[in-house]
Amino acid sequence: FEDQGLTTTEIIRTIDEVDRLGAENIIFSGGEPLLRTDILEILHYAKQKIGDIDLCTNGTHLDSDMASSLAVELGEISISLNGTKKRHDQMCGTPGAFERTLRGIEVAVAAGLEVHLIMVVGAGMTAADFDEFMALVVEKLQVHSLSMLRLLPIGRGAGLKEHLVYRDDRKRYCSYVHNLRQRYLQFPIN
Repeated sequence: FEDQGLTTTEIIRTIDEVDRLGAENIIFSGGEPLLRTDILEILHYAKQKIGDIDLCTNGTHLDSDMASSLAVELGEISISLNGTKKRHDQMCGTPGAFERTLRGIEVAVAAGLEVHLIMVVGAGMTAADFDEFMALVVEKLQVHSLSMLRLLPIGRGAGLKEHLVYRDDRKRYCSYVHNLRQRYLQFPIN
């Protein structure tokens, strides 16, 4: 972000350098990239130079106008949704984040963006938690895929140690995900 030292010019120079190195894709993530007032300019430039670009967002800053503008630059967008309401708000540390994220997903889909969900899996999740989340994702949201990642203790994740997934949980979660893949064969789960 600009307040963290990266100006628009510095980002443009970085895109030029990445292009010179032969990159075929750039993913813009955060923090939250939609907090940048110059994000559309940056995405447009990156699309012209690299072609294949993606944006990862928490979705809470997506309104219809922004989603329509993003649809000009992007074919797809990745949005973080970390479980059902209680878990998502808890992991985000923001009451109401779940509803704002759902609204962001809705406007992205309405704008014609292909939405890919990213779920950060946290400790203490049960098979019922995964089932409830998948019912929401598959039956109500019009998204194209779901990627599940474990929380890493870096950035904001460093302050969420109670959500870290350890070896025993990982094995159990892998079993849950395997079962979900069997039940939802037509829906891509990574």
